Amino acid sequence: MRESIGQINLYNIIIVFFFIIMAIMIATITYQKAFRVNVLIVHSIEKYEGYNHLAKEEIVNGFDTLGYAALPGGSRCPDSWGGASRVTPSTMTADYRHNYCIYATDVETILPPLHYQQFIVVTYVAFDIPMTGFGTFPIVAKTNKIYFLSN
Repeated sequence: MRESIGQINLYNIIIVFFFIIMAIMIATITYQKAFRVNVLIVHSIEKYEGYNHLAKEEIVNGFDTLGYAALPGGSRCPDSWGGASRVTPSTMTADYRHNYCIYATDVETILPPLHYQQFIVVTYVAFDIPMTGFGTFPIVAKTNKIYFLSN
Protein backbone atom coordinates (compact mmCIF):
# COMPACT_ATOMS: atom_id res chain seq x y z
CA MET A 1 0.00 0.00 0.00
CA ARG A 2 3.00 2.25 -0.06
CA GLU A 3 2.26 3.39 -3.61
CA SER A 4 -1.48 3.52 -4.09
CA ILE A 5 -1.15 5.00 -7.58
CA GLY A 6 1.22 3.46 -10.07
CA GLN A 7 4.05 5.33 -11.70
CA ILE A 8 2.59 4.91 -15.22
CA ASN A 9 -0.79 6.26 -14.10
CA LEU A 10 0.95 9.22 -12.53
CA TYR A 11 2.80 9.95 -15.80
CA ASN A 12 -0.50 9.73 -17.70
CA ILE A 13 -2.09 12.26 -15.37
CA ILE A 14 0.88 14.62 -15.80
CA ILE A 15 0.74 14.32 -19.61
CA VAL A 16 -3.02 14.99 -19.73
CA PHE A 17 -2.60 17.98 -17.41
CA PHE A 18 0.21 19.30 -19.63
CA PHE A 19 -1.97 19.07 -22.77
CA ILE A 20 -4.87 20.81 -21.06
CA ILE A 21 -2.63 23.69 -19.96
CA MET A 22 -1.15 24.00 -23.48
CA ALA A 23 -4.64 24.04 -25.04
CA ILE A 24 -5.72 26.83 -22.68
CA MET A 25 -2.59 28.85 -23.51
CA ILE A 26 -3.09 28.45 -27.28
CA ALA A 27 -6.77 29.43 -27.00
CA THR A 28 -5.85 32.51 -24.97
CA ILE A 29 -3.21 33.65 -27.46
CA THR A 30 -5.57 33.15 -30.42
CA TYR A 31 -8.38 35.04 -28.67
CA GLN A 32 -5.98 37.86 -27.78
CA LYS A 33 -4.96 38.29 -31.44
CA ALA A 34 -8.58 38.52 -32.59
CA PHE A 35 -9.34 40.98 -29.78
CA ARG A 36 -6.39 43.19 -30.83
CA VAL A 37 -7.74 43.17 -34.39
CA ASN A 38 -11.12 44.33 -33.06
CA VAL A 39 -9.45 47.15 -31.14
CA LEU A 40 -7.50 48.20 -34.26
CA ILE A 41 -10.63 48.30 -36.41
CA VAL A 42 -12.73 50.14 -33.80
CA HIS A 43 -9.96 52.69 -33.22
CA SER A 44 -9.57 53.32 -36.97
CA ILE A 45 -13.32 53.78 -37.49
CA GLU A 46 -13.56 56.20 -34.57
CA LYS A 47 -10.43 58.09 -35.66
CA TYR A 48 -11.72 58.71 -39.20
CA GLU A 49 -15.35 59.12 -38.05
CA GLY A 50 -16.75 56.23 -40.06
CA TYR A 51 -15.70 53.37 -42.28
CA ASN A 52 -14.18 55.16 -45.27
CA HIS A 53 -11.12 54.65 -47.46
CA LEU A 54 -8.79 56.18 -44.83
CA ALA A 55 -10.02 53.84 -42.12
CA LYS A 56 -9.85 50.87 -44.48
CA GLU A 57 -6.25 51.72 -45.43
CA GLU A 58 -5.20 51.97 -41.78
CA ILE A 59 -6.91 48.66 -40.99
CA VAL A 60 -5.20 46.82 -43.84
CA ASN A 61 -1.80 48.28 -42.90
CA GLY A 62 -2.35 47.34 -39.25
CA PHE A 63 -3.07 43.71 -40.09
CA ASP A 64 0.51 43.23 -41.26
CA THR A 65 1.86 43.87 -37.76
CA LEU A 66 -0.69 41.89 -35.72
CA GLY A 67 -0.27 38.39 -37.15
CA TYR A 68 -4.00 37.73 -37.50
CA ALA A 69 -4.42 34.75 -39.83
CA ALA A 70 -7.19 34.48 -42.40
CA LEU A 71 -9.63 31.63 -42.16
CA PRO A 72 -9.20 28.87 -44.73
CA GLY A 73 -11.80 29.30 -47.45
CA GLY A 74 -12.74 32.77 -46.26
CA SER A 75 -15.55 33.94 -44.06
CA ARG A 76 -19.08 34.80 -44.97
CA CYS A 77 -20.59 37.88 -43.40
CA PRO A 78 -24.33 37.69 -42.65
CA ASP A 79 -26.44 40.46 -44.15
CA SER A 80 -27.24 41.91 -40.73
CA TRP A 81 -25.97 41.64 -37.18
CA GLY A 82 -28.16 42.76 -34.33
CA GLY A 83 -30.25 45.03 -36.56
CA ALA A 84 -27.24 46.67 -38.22
CA SER A 85 -26.65 46.45 -41.97
CA ARG A 86 -23.43 45.10 -43.48
CA VAL A 87 -20.80 47.57 -44.76
CA THR A 88 -18.10 45.10 -45.89
CA PRO A 89 -18.62 42.55 -48.71
CA SER A 90 -20.31 39.26 -47.85
CA THR A 91 -17.42 37.09 -49.06
CA MET A 92 -13.66 37.37 -48.76
CA THR A 93 -12.06 39.35 -51.59
CA ALA A 94 -8.51 40.57 -52.15
CA ASP A 95 -9.25 43.74 -50.15
CA TYR A 96 -10.95 41.85 -47.31
CA ARG A 97 -8.58 38.90 -46.97
CA HIS A 98 -8.40 39.07 -43.19
CA ASN A 99 -11.96 37.97 -42.40
CA TYR A 100 -13.65 40.76 -40.59
CA CYS A 101 -17.17 42.05 -40.95
CA ILE A 102 -18.32 45.60 -40.24
CA TYR A 103 -21.96 46.58 -39.72
CA ALA A 104 -23.43 50.06 -39.32
CA THR A 105 -26.53 51.37 -37.61
CA ASP A 106 -27.94 54.74 -38.61
CA VAL A 107 -30.03 56.28 -35.84
CA GLU A 108 -31.99 59.53 -35.82
CA THR A 109 -32.13 61.42 -32.54
CA ILE A 110 -35.03 63.37 -31.10
CA LEU A 111 -33.51 66.62 -32.32
CA PRO A 112 -33.94 66.71 -36.12
CA PRO A 113 -30.50 68.01 -37.13
CA LEU A 114 -28.63 65.24 -35.28
CA HIS A 115 -28.15 61.62 -36.18
CA TYR A 116 -25.42 59.15 -35.38
CA GLN A 117 -23.91 55.93 -36.59
CA GLN A 118 -22.60 53.11 -34.49
CA PHE A 119 -20.45 50.41 -36.05
CA ILE A 120 -20.32 46.75 -35.03
CA VAL A 121 -17.08 44.90 -35.78
CA VAL A 122 -17.02 41.09 -35.96
CA THR A 123 -13.75 39.15 -36.16
CA TYR A 124 -13.32 35.42 -35.81
CA VAL A 125 -11.21 33.23 -33.56
CA ALA A 126 -10.23 30.13 -35.54
CA PHE A 127 -9.34 26.83 -33.91
CA ASP A 128 -8.04 23.96 -36.02
CA ILE A 129 -8.34 21.00 -33.73
CA PRO A 130 -6.82 17.77 -35.10
CA MET A 131 -9.28 14.96 -35.88
CA THR A 132 -12.28 17.00 -34.70
CA GLY A 133 -12.45 19.71 -37.35
CA PHE A 134 -12.21 23.43 -37.72
CA GLY A 135 -14.12 25.76 -35.41
CA THR A 136 -14.67 29.49 -35.50
CA PHE A 137 -16.09 31.77 -32.85
CA PRO A 138 -17.09 35.40 -33.45
CA ILE A 139 -15.77 38.27 -31.34
CA VAL A 140 -17.98 41.35 -31.44
CA ALA A 141 -17.06 44.96 -30.61
CA LYS A 142 -18.97 48.23 -30.95
CA THR A 143 -17.71 51.72 -31.61
CA ASN A 144 -18.81 54.79 -29.74
CA LYS A 145 -21.62 56.81 -31.27
CA ILE A 146 -20.35 58.94 -34.14
CA TYR A 147 -22.57 62.01 -34.47
CA PHE A 148 -23.16 63.80 -37.76
CA LEU A 149 -24.48 67.34 -37.89
CA SER A 150 -26.72 68.09 -40.84
CA ASN A 151 -27.97 71.44 -42.02
